Amino acid sequence: MKIHLWKSSCCCAADEHETGCYPRSSFKPKPELPVGTILTVKEKWQNFYGVYYRCYLPDEMKDKGYSIPYYDIPVGKAKVIEL
Repeated sequence: MKIHLWKSSCCCAADEHETGCYPRSSFKPKPELPVGTILTVKEKWQNFYGVYYRCYLPDEMKDKGYSIPYYDIPVGKAKVIEL
């Protein structure tokens, strides 16, 4: 499945959680994704805070040493464009 980010630039929800709850200097968050970015979804999941798409990193971002190797995108900020 592929999604298209259509609502504001988007940070990874897992990165926001880690930097807000467990700040540490060794953590390397991923950059915000601009509107229009297309991502491939690994799975859809939910927790107490909402429903998310867990997405693979785009090819140009792989092997950059990010602490969390995926993006968690809130469902409300993306729409499905391909199943």
